[in-house]
Amino acid sequence: MEDKLKDLKSILRDSLTDEKNIHFTEKHKNRVVKSIKSNSLRTNFSRSFNKRIHLILSAAITFVLLAGTYHIAGINDIFSENEANQIIREHKTNNVTSSPEKNIQQNEVIVPPAQEENYKDMTKDEVYKKLLSSGKFDTVKGEYEIQTVIHDGIKMSSNVKYSLGLSPLKGGYSVEAYNQGGSVANTITYYKEDTLWTLDSVSKTYSERRYRNSVQPPIARSSLFPREITLNYLKSLDNWEIEIQNEKILTHNTIVIKGNLNEYAAEKHSAKTFRFWIDKDSGVLLKYETYNGKGEVVDYLYPKELQINVPIDTKMFIPNLEGYKKLNRESAQERQKQNDKQQQTELNLHKPIFSNEKGYLYVHGITLGDSMDKVIERLGEKYSLDEEDGSGADVILDYNGLARFYFKDKKLDWILLMKVDKKYFNKEFDDYEGSKFTSADSDRYFYSMETNQILTATTNVPNQDLYLYLSYPGPEIQENPDFLKMKQSLE
Repeated sequence: MEDKLKDLKSILRDSLTDEKNIHFTEKHKNRVVKSIKSNSLRTNFSRSFNKRIHLILSAAITFVLLAGTYHIAGINDIFSENEANQIIREHKTNNVTSSPEKNIQQNEVIVPPAQEENYKDMTKDEVYKKLLSSGKFDTVKGEYEIQTVIHDGIKMSSNVKYSLGLSPLKGGYSVEAYNQGGSVANTITYYKEDTLWTLDSVSKTYSERRYRNSVQPPIARSSLFPREITLNYLKSLDNWEIEIQNEKILTHNTIVIKGNLNEYAAEKHSAKTFRFWIDKDSGVLLKYETYNGKGEVVDYLYPKELQINVPIDTKMFIPNLEGYKKLNRESAQERQKQNDKQQQTELNLHKPIFSNEKGYLYVHGITLGDSMDKVIERLGEKYSLDEEDGSGADVILDYNGLARFYFKDKKLDWILLMKVDKKYFNKEFDDYEGSKFTSADSDRYFYSMETNQILTATTNVPNQDLYLYLSYPGPEIQENPDFLKMKQSLE
């Protein structure tokens, strides 16, 4: 009994200091008083008398317990006035009166908790999942230089400076500077919740559209959300290994991995091997390099700055449009009137025109690697901007649900034509004089040995419409026996 009473002080303190249990404010006090008065008016004399008897008995028992406690520990030591005041002050300090989400419009600077560096050893599976995770941080600022070599050996490089917040308000901005005709051009991107603004410093124009991909914000995705390169390079755990568990890059602790590209990625990116430096605590792809057969660097991402969970001013999420003109999209009816004549003659998307020039396959004069401006110049303004999870594209031009052009790093990565006239294509296929073949499942292909471009025609889609894909052959095509047989004959 004495041991239990000795613990009474700590039990009382723990009970009173538990902020989950203490929420007794002046408002609550008034409610209790009001409830007592209301109950006393509603009770009859008999119940009041019985309650008084119970009250006297309860008071007597309480007195005995407190007297025993006083004898053992000293009543002044159980709960002094100073200690009580201290507990109340601590509770008031810890009590949050409003959430950051509600205050974000008034407090325009997001101040997240600091993030600790991770020095624990990671497994390959943990590395893979960390790269694909979306909740990596609350805020991030940074800058990096990136270079990509496209299929014809042209090097595309740019410098990206960015700022992004994921919680409590989702938004950010980035400035991508790249060389254009001997001068530096900027593409400025602003993002807030579900709205995306893109500003072109050369034409002094901007576009505004809805952004629907909540998993991958459109800011510095090559580094912050490297989904495509992760799936392409790391999905097969046997193709890569952990080289160094802990290596410092800038102020961050990274894990270094290296591996071999699969046949499709190697041919597409003109590289054989790769190396990644991944920030352990956030999963940010801080740095990467790919190498050709001679060990020379081909593609790269080199960091200049990375700050995670630092204060961010949300005013930066709103674009400064001074001096820029909005690209107005006319109604579909108006655009249709303007393009009717052109569409009826050479640019009928149901009956696409094919050509092969120096090994490049063209559809309506458009081939892989072309710019967005080139596509719009050929097909007109009757398009909408779209995005598609898992496509690997940064942006998609959709022409009335008949043709979709997938762009990555400002270059056309692949083309999809839907609902192509079947009789028309049958004749085009029969008359085509270049390399072609038909697979066992009745899919038909145009192929260029010089550029490795391939046009796939298939009806293995919903409603058995005829779909055409202009791309580079993926593993499913490269492993096709009919493709291998044709390629061998050409070699």
